[in-house]
Amino acid sequence: MSKVLNVKETAQHIGRSVNNTLTMLHTGIIPAIRTDRRWMVSQDVLDDWLIKESDRQASQRKHDLHQ
Repeated sequence: MSKVLNVKETAQHIGRSVNNTLTMLHTGIIPAIRTDRRWMVSQDVLDDWLIKESDRQASQRKHDLHQ
């Protein structure tokens, strides 16, 4: 079972500020759910997102280099 992270834990996990993490949550960049005023982020889903985002950005950089 995946651990559920709060905003502060999510920010620490991805190495960003709490404010930046909140922006990413509000805009849907980071996959999460919101119940009332509390954000809940699955650590497993967050780790998957980090891998996919890393791959996407690396692919984009390769593409940009070859243009």
